[in-house]
Amino acid sequence: MIFLIGGETHTGKTKLAQLLLERYHFPYLSLDHLKMGLYRGKPDCPFSPEDSDGAIAAHLWPIVKGMIETCRENNQNQIFEGCYLPPEQVKSLLGQDVAAVYLIFSETYLRTHYDLVLQHESVIEQRLHAGAPTMEEMIADNTALYKRCIAAGVPVVEIREDHDAAMAQAIALLGRHMISLRSYRPADLPAVCRLFYETVHTVCANDYAQRELDAWAPEKVDLAAWNRALRESLCVIATVGDEIVGFANLAGDYLDRIYVHAAWQRRGVGSAMVGALERAARKRGIVSIYTDASITARPFFRALGYRVVTPQKVVRGGVVLTNFRMEKYL
Repeated sequence: MIFLIGGETHTGKTKLAQLLLERYHFPYLSLDHLKMGLYRGKPDCPFSPEDSDGAIAAHLWPIVKGMIETCRENNQNQIFEGCYLPPEQVKSLLGQDVAAVYLIFSETYLRTHYDLVLQHESVIEQRLHAGAPTMEEMIADNTALYKRCIAAGVPVVEIREDHDAAMAQAIALLGRHMISLRSYRPADLPAVCRLFYETVHTVCANDYAQRELDAWAPEKVDLAAWNRALRESLCVIATVGDEIVGFANLAGDYLDRIYVHAAWQRRGVGSAMVGALERAARKRGIVSIYTDASITARPFFRALGYRVVTPQKVVRGGVVLTNFRMEKYL
């Protein structure tokens, strides 16, 4: 997951990044550090720290965007915070693996708490004082950025009265994009069965013929049998907000099912579910787990330390399918 924290000076971007680091253990990068690294490290740096935020952002944004794209490609978590995140550009990157929030001071807050804002400018990092903007300058800058954020349609947390409450709101807003695991509930069954069907017919379509996919995942399944199997085994549900994005179940020492929504592939959902089931198995004294992995899933299980015991031919709905018996010692 990639978090982008924007906002004008003194709004608490670094504090929010620190709180997120402590909660999720994601590394974070201050764009002020990137700015000063380029300025001090490149004799031909095209900007000066005294330039406007907009001018500096014009030079930094292509670099930051490239870093975000690299994190995406490598499925890496990262927090970026700073004044140099143009909301118009950030908007195009938002998705299931990139979330943003902008911290904005309201005019009322600044007129009431301006002195307090200046007192807390180094609450996380001790910085050399380069001259704080006046209250009127802060009001103008925050108002302008607020309008840009609204026009671009990016998330904003406006600091109106309680700064700590605003931090909590921002954390909750970003937390909606985080994956959570919980136990299976019978009410999950329709969503789970739908996810099963859609995942097989999309994710596995390159490895199996259509008749094989239809036999493996028919449109209608025995709901009572599925519910019984999931309830009687150890089943975890992966959610993002209220959306179910994956499920997996362990029956004794057999990893029976594991499916992740097509839109959430390669995002750590599957490994999080398997990891949770493996930890539970160890607590129960289970020394090894085996599974029957599809052609599609075999590389995933290999990456988690499972080895192929033997290729298999199994019959589903009168159709012969290829899969692999795989095993891992815990």
